[in-house]
Amino acid sequence: YITDGVKTEGGKLVATHGCSTSHPLQDIFSAKKLHNKTHGKQGEHFVLSLPPRCSEREPLKFLSTVTEIVRTVYPEFMSVIAVHTDSKALHAHVLINSVNSVTGHKFSQSPLDLNRVKQKTNGILKKHLNPSHYPPKTRININERSQSHERKVTHKKQFQIN
Repeated sequence: YITDGVKTEGGKLVATHGCSTSHPLQDIFSAKKLHNKTHGKQGEHFVLSLPPRCSEREPLKFLSTVTEIVRTVYPEFMSVIAVHTDSKALHAHVLINSVNSVTGHKFSQSPLDLNRVKQKTNGILKKHLNPSHYPPKTRININERSQSHERKVTHKKQFQIN
């Protein structure tokens, strides 16, 4: 779904981190097998969306920005990033492997870790996105979908450009 060519301008708006662009899911599952972590939670799925009223609609720039966020915040996790242009709000889907490629540990994020993620993300967003294109106190939403075999949980996280 996230790499659907209709949504990603024929795949031009898809990037990866730590895995190949030609077969990222095979690479992700190979890492799981290598570390014997093939059961339970398979990954994290985030959606980072710009407000529909935002005048900045540059998908390639947004892909680059979100890719930098992923590389900065989750450097040891294989990831797939895809920007979708098929709705009013430009948004990026991020799929992060549940297994750390270096340590083999499963993904875990405490409230303190989440606050660090928010701070780093805000810094990168401020650096790349022109604040004059947003109304004051614009919130950029991140929806997190945590998936396991038994349940689906959705959390909404907001990042603010001041």
